[in-house]
Order: sequence, then structure tokens, then C-alpha cells
Amino acid sequence: MFTKKTAQFILFFLVLLVIFQTGCKKNPMAPDMEDFTRPVIWINAFEMSFTASEASANSSSQILKVKNSGINTLTYSISDDADWLSVSPPNGSSTGQILEHLVSIDKSGLEAQDDSYTSVITITSSESYNSPQKVNVSLTISKSVLPQQDDPDDGDDPPPGDDPSALSASCSGSPVSGVVPLDVSFTASASGGIAPYSYSWNFGDGQSYSSQNPSHTYSSAGTYTAILTVTDSTNSKATDSTTITTSASQPPATGNKIEVKCNPSSASADTIVNVPISIKGNENEIKVFGLELTFDPNMFEFQSVEKGNLTGSWAAVAGNETTSGTLKIGGFLGAGTSIPTGSDGSIAIVKLKVTGSSYSSGQQCQVSINSYTDDIAGMSPEPANTTFTLQK
Repeated sequence: MFTKKTAQFILFFLVLLVIFQTGCKKNPMAPDMEDFTRPVIWINAFEMSFTASEASANSSSQILKVKNSGINTLTYSISDDADWLSVSPPNGSSTGQILEHLVSIDKSGLEAQDDSYTSVITITSSESYNSPQKVNVSLTISKSVLPQQDDPDDGDDPPPGDDPSALSASCSGSPVSGVVPLDVSFTASASGGIAPYSYSWNFGDGQSYSSQNPSHTYSSAGTYTAILTVTDSTNSKATDSTTITTSASQPPATGNKIEVKCNPSSASADTIVNVPISIKGNENEIKVFGLELTFDPNMFEFQSVEKGNLTGSWAAVAGNETTSGTLKIGGFLGAGTSIPTGSDGSIAIVKLKVTGSSYSSGQQCQVSINSYTDDIAGMSPEPANTTFTLQK
């Protein structure tokens, strides 16, 4: 008999079944295509630092740059959580152009302390794919150091011109503009304070370095503010900055090609083979792409898909195995930097593990790419496949 208790048991079983099926669904690795039609917040820095002493003036203001690196119009607002920090203007609207906001500090009423004062700038947009974006801000205030009376004959006087109350820094980068990838040499100098000095750079693209005269490669087009921080032996700090501009485009395209290779091209079982998918001389700026890669499942076992050297700043480059030996691969820039025309380099790297248990030594197989979509649609394969040889 179909009783009320039986009905309750069946209902309970169905609920468990739904929960189990939902929990066991694989999360797709490829990007959600709906995200490609939304605005994306791009900012030029995720950290800003200011330094000052109790007796000195406020540190120079810095520029926060914001733009829409996605689709349609990005309307956003900017806020912070500290009384000593201000951002002007506090909002903006971009269809792709860069907007500048002045970030300033007012250290009135703040005292020197061992730890830096910290705050967070938050950029929010109701329609953006990646809202909110945050910038961590630090303010270091040191005590003013007065010159000490010293015996001129004891041999430990600071070098001539060193003034503990007047540490200053200056820097420059040459050349100031050029076609990416752009190698830039930086120079720095310091005066005042108490030697020796230490030099710390923030190159404006997320990379940092500690050296007086470093070299740095900018791989993407844009305008970057390289910030130098000099610290003397009393831990007093001074800053300066220099602007580097890279071209918005590469030289004329040299073929609009896409290719695939195996590295290494021959190996034994259990070896991880890198399969870079690369472009050369793309005629279109690349912000999103899709393609398929096929391999012999009797020779390889799929491991992962990683970003290439041209997509290192992108929000996602991923792939999943739709059928045995077939990968669906896609990527989109999000808040990253688009690939300018004429670029050379990899957009994705597939990792395959050699199995080859049913093959004899010297036997070969093909790895191929096809079905190019979005911003790489129309690119010519050269080659579209590569040969791998098993060694035993």
C-alpha cells in the first residue's frame, strides 16, 4: 500500500539524489561566455606607499589610473577607509579610455610609529565582471632626525653633504617610449640623510626589484609609473617616480599565424610534455580566444592548461577534456592586458603526461589544434600539428 510514510521516504530519497547530483557536477574550466559582454575594471596599481617624517611636508600625490578593459561602459565609484587619505575625483565612467584619479595624504595629527598606517581604496561598479577592485595604501611616518654633534677628528663623520633631515631621491628610465616588449634601464640617486642607502623599485606593472640601477622588461602596451623608494641607515625614506610609455601596437603583422609544438618532442613514459600554443604577428588585438587541441589518449594523459607568456596577466586561461583526447581551451583578459597586434609568444601551455604503454619505442603520434574562435578566428596554422616520438 502507498502510505504517507512511503511518500515521505520517496521524497527524502529524491532530495538526496538532487543534492548528490548537484555536488558531483564538475565545475567547467572554460570561461563563462556571458562574462565577455560585461565591463571589466582595470587599474594600474594594487599597492601604493607614501612616506614622510613628522616635521616634513606631506608626500607628493600619486596617480591611480582606471579604465574599462571589457565591453560596454564602466561606471564606477571610489572610496577609502582612512581620514588621512583622499581620492579625487571619487567616480568615473570609461568605455576604454584611461581616467586618472589623484591619491593624496594629509598626515596632520598623525605621529611616527613602528608600523605603517594602512588603508584600502575600493573601486566598485554594479555592472562590472570583477567588482570590487582594491588598492592597499600604506603611510610610513618617521621621527625627524636632527644632526648630532660629532668630533671632527674621530673619523666617523658622514660624507660631505649628508643631512639627516633632508633625504631626497631621484630616478629616471630610458627610453621613455617604444614598441613592446620594451627593455628599460633605470637609474637612481640619493642625497642627504645618512648613508648607506638602499633602493627599492615598483615598476608599475606588479613587479618590484631592489637595486640602484636595474633593468626591466615591459611586455605589454601602456603607460607605467615606476616608483623609487630610497631608505637611509636611519630608516628615513624618500621617493621619486618616472613615467614609461610603451607603444599601443607592434610593428606590422608578419603573417597572422598560430602554431603548436611539443617540448620535448620525444621522451619516455611518465615525462611531462609542455605543448605551447603560440601566435606570431596577430592582425587583431586579442582579448578573448577559444580553440580545440587533440592528442592521442593512448600516448598521453591530460594534466592541465596554464597561461602563456602573452596571457600571464589575464583573468583566466583554462581548458577541459570534452571527449577522450580532445581539449576545449579558452581565455579572457578580465582586468589583465590585451595582446596588441603583431605579438609573438604563447597564449596557452598544455601539459600532457606520456603513458604510451601500448606503443613501442620510436612510434609517433600527432598533437593538433583547430577551431579557432573569437579574437584568433581567421589565424593561419603554421603548423597546426606537431609530432611526438616515444622513447623506451
